[in-house]
Amino acid sequence: MTSFSFSSLKKETALKDERIIGGGESGKIFFGNFAGITVPGIRGSNEDSIGVLSGEYVDFLVVADGLGGADYGEKASSVAVSAACRSVKKSFLGSEKIKNPEDIIKNAFVAARDAVEEEGALLRSDLNSTLVAALRYDDSIIYANTGDSRAYLLSLGDNGKYSVRHVTEDHSLIREMVEAGIVSEDKADDHPMSSVVTHTMRTDFLVDIAACHLRNNDIIMVMSDGVSGFLSDEKICEFCGLIDQKYTFEEICEMICAESLMYGSNDNISVIIRKGT
Repeated sequence: MTSFSFSSLKKETALKDERIIGGGESGKIFFGNFAGITVPGIRGSNEDSIGVLSGEYVDFLVVADGLGGADYGEKASSVAVSAACRSVKKSFLGSEKIKNPEDIIKNAFVAARDAVEEEGALLRSDLNSTLVAALRYDDSIIYANTGDSRAYLLSLGDNGKYSVRHVTEDHSLIREMVEAGIVSEDKADDHPMSSVVTHTMRTDFLVDIAACHLRNNDIIMVMSDGVSGFLSDEKICEFCGLIDQKYTFEEICEMICAESLMYGSNDNISVIIRKGT
């Protein structure tokens, strides 16, 4: 684990902006170095939710993919994103301030899990959701996930082109089967078990955490499987290479959505991107 310290943060400058889209809504987040979009795709309802917190030194990006059908999926993802954002904001306030970023992001996931469980109890339903998030402080970043929503880090090479690093691993049955040699990588996407998720907010809850440093031209990307399941790494790198050259962040997000649909996405589509330190 990379070592970080949040001791220099001031509560009045830590997190100034908050944008959340959930509860079945579709929409865009677009400001500063950020762009995000969530749409239902070919489905009649949107069970994904997205959120962004931003300040002078700190950013938090989060995507949830609700499970269990339209009404329950919408509720689960919205509750998870809202609770995670509340937890992160609380971590930077006065006596509640937490210096260890691993604790901050772990607490956010536990808060999301607890909120989904509580809401499920009220509704007498097994609400459930995936969750993926990225927490940036200055030039360092920490990622966490449960489920098959993903985070990528794209870095600009000396050749002027982006390469992608998968900084989270899917919690899915098909990934376990590939790693065990039961299914080949090229057959995984079309396998009948490809949509089975092994860890979620309420199914054998597990949070994986990874950390790395962020360079000036690096791009952070978090997304639901409506994107990652249909767009190749090469295509994502191609789109990100257009940022600041021909297209805005917002236009790149729209292109990612359109391309995901063109390549057969049959799920809700959500993605957030952030460039630079």
